[in-house]
Amino acid sequence: QDSVLLKKALLDLESELMKAQLKGGTETTKKYRITTPKGTITLETAEISTSNINNLRKAADDLKTQYKIGVIIVGGNINNRPSIVVMATNGAVKLGVNSGNIAKYLAGLMGGGGGGSALNAQAGGKNVRQLKETLNHSQSAVEQSLEIN
Repeated sequence: QDSVLLKKALLDLESELMKAQLKGGTETTKKYRITTPKGTITLETAEISTSNINNLRKAADDLKTQYKIGVIIVGGNINNRPSIVVMATNGAVKLGVNSGNIAKYLAGLMGGGGGGSALNAQAGGKNVRQLKETLNHSQSAVEQSLEIN
């Protein structure tokens, strides 16, 4: 009983910490504007401290609600491996963004695998030290995705 309560308290605390990290606009979050012939896409990336992929998904989902035409790429260290979640709004998908292609591109940089749908995808790698560098390639990953379509 106690261990279940402790685990829940820890997850709640982690969730609050994650929200604070995202709201703080710390050096772990970056914004880019990608101009296409059909419109401008806002890309936001964030590196957050979390122990599970569901929190990465939730963070990406929360950030995505702020944009009409946007791509969100959130990464974290999960079980000592880099993990990334990619989400795109319907508006971004209409302009040619494909989250699955972005995830594959980023996974390749981390020596791992990835994929998913146009709207959301996941990528994982082998070396957690590659996470920050991979997130720094987010803009080129989105641009690459646009060129494929």
